[in-house]
This record gives sequence, structure tokens and C-alpha cells, in this order.
Amino acid sequence: MKMKKCSLVLTGILTAGVVHATTYTYDAYVTPNTLPQSIPSSPWTSVGAGDADTETASGRLLTLSAANDNTPGPYYYAISGTSGIVDANDEYEIRTRVRVPSSSSVSPFPDRSLFHAYIGDGTRLVGFGVTNLSANMNAIFLINSGVSPLVTPYVATLGNDDFFNIRMTKTGTSGGASDTVSLYVDGVLAQSVSYTALSSYTFPELLFGNSASQPFGLTQLTGASFGINEAAPALLPEPTTAVMILAGAMLLMRRYRG
Repeated sequence: MKMKKCSLVLTGILTAGVVHATTYTYDAYVTPNTLPQSIPSSPWTSVGAGDADTETASGRLLTLSAANDNTPGPYYYAISGTSGIVDANDEYEIRTRVRVPSSSSVSPFPDRSLFHAYIGDGTRLVGFGVTNLSANMNAIFLINSGVSPLVTPYVATLGNDDFFNIRMTKTGTSGGASDTVSLYVDGVLAQSVSYTALSSYTFPELLFGNSASQPFGLTQLTGASFGINEAAPALLPEPTTAVMILAGAMLLMRRYRG
């Protein structure tokens, strides 16, 4: 199954023999009102937008709307089909700040993730998915090649910043069972499995978005980042309501004292 792909900025490639270090970042705080594929020198390609599936960059928010039309999208991808950029012997990391306000599906795909981010390293598909359960509650999980849960989903409720901060790591360089894939949600370890538990996937690519034809619904995110043999770049946080109120109060106090 072909999935949707990511829009990020290539920040650097360092080569030392067969070892390479690469990062890709899309951060709406850095490039507001700009779609991932529209960032100058962006390596990302957008897929699926332009029909009933839509993408919108408004301020510091990227909104992806997937219609119930059995077509993938919107999603973003990079290094599609390019070998040598990432492989099973690499260590890598994905970060995203995302929420899924609504999602629904039809048979036979009741448990597919609406939003997902993954790295296809030429051997395995290593990534995670998010779907809506109810109100501000999302299910977050490592995915198989059908973007369905690999193991029982982790259920989380939105915190004060109204986004889930998700981080996934692949550690170990054996390319075998001793390597580990771990999923963290708001700093809490949600799932951890052996690298060989992930689905086989021979097509090298990086991807984020709504790349499956089902389910359909709404995804909102402020950014996504990928790191190969180095940490994925940190994403700028969205100020919480409490922080904004405190900042406003401090400003008033300064004016009063002045």
C-alpha cells in the first residue's frame, strides 16, 4: 500500500565512509503560512491535495483534511525510492506535534491510522500512527505496513498545549532483533518493540500525513522532523493558554510599575 509523504527542510548531509547524518524539518513556527512543499529548497513532495482532500497552512498550523473518497492524501514524502540515504543499520528518530480532532473509517479498515509518520529504511517500515477515539482523546501506536496498530494502541488525552508531542526512535545498528523501536507520547514511553517486529518494507522513503485511502477526517500539526544518525530537530512549542495569560499579566505589571 502506498502511503502519503512529508514536507520538511533538508538541513544537512554529512558523509564519513558509509555513515551519513541527515535531518529534515517542517516547523510551522519557523515558516508560518507556508505549505511544506512550498518552503525554498524543500525536498518534500505533496500528494493527494487538490481534489476532495485538502491541505491548509494558516499561521502556525498545518491542517490536512482527508475526504471519504477512497483516495490517499494529503501527505508528504522525501527520498522516495532513493537507496543509500537510510538503511537497517542506521539509527533514526521522528518527532511531531500533532492532534487528530476527528477520524472515521469504513470496513475493512476500521483500525487504520489517519495520520502517520514513518521511515522506510529499505528493510522495515518504522513509524507510528494516530487516530481519534472521542473528543480530545487519540489512539497512538506503532504501525504495520497497513498503517494499522502493530500492538495495542496507547490512549492519550490532550494536555494543556492541545497537541501531542510524539517521538519515535530506532536504536541499534545491527539491523536485527537486538535493535529497538520506541514510541514516546509527551515524554512517556508508550510502546517499545524489537526492530524485527516491524513490517518488511523495501521501498526507501520518509513520509508524514494521511497516506491511506481510509480512514478519513481531520489532522492538525505544527511540525514534523526526521533525523538519520542524529537527533530529529526539536519543534518549537505552541504557547499554552496559561503561558499567554502569564505573559500578558507580566506585561501589564511592567507598564504599571513604569
